[in-house]
Amino acid sequence: MIFATLGNESREFKRLVDLLLFIARNLSKEEIFFQNGHTEINSKTPANLKFQKFISKEMFKEKLINSRVVITHAGAGTLLQCMESNIVPLVMPRRYELHEHLNNHQLEILNEFSKKNLCINIDKMKRKEILNILNNKPNFTRTNFIPKNLLLKKLKKTIMN
Repeated sequence: MIFATLGNESREFKRLVDLLLFIARNLSKEEIFFQNGHTEINSKTPANLKFQKFISKEMFKEKLINSRVVITHAGAGTLLQCMESNIVPLVMPRRYELHEHLNNHQLEILNEFSKKNLCINIDKMKRKEILNILNNKPNFTRTNFIPKNLLLKKLKKTIMN
């Protein structure tokens, strides 16, 4: 299963919706669960794509740990939860210049997580490249696990400097 999440930002994030529709159409045998928040899905959705605006913390955790891959915005909370669960998500940041957020802090967060190999930056990738990653990398968990408290300490130090 692929779990995708947009968080609860009130601005729409059509780029990620369009990407998920593309993935669902091209991976028709893969179940996709999408927490779409305030972003409407206006086109016909493939049968393998289920979506819900908001989900409970418990359901979020369940989807997170039971998915083969997580695709997400670059929200700090979501990325930290992925890190704590030893998951390397595919990440597309919301961008200020595209009216997806108030500023580009998600891009800054993504850059810090990418430097530490804690996520895969799909922001500028072509859709077919992303599909290739999904087809060729069956498991998106970290094998070189760093204890959570040490990693959080390193991230805080990096962010504070």
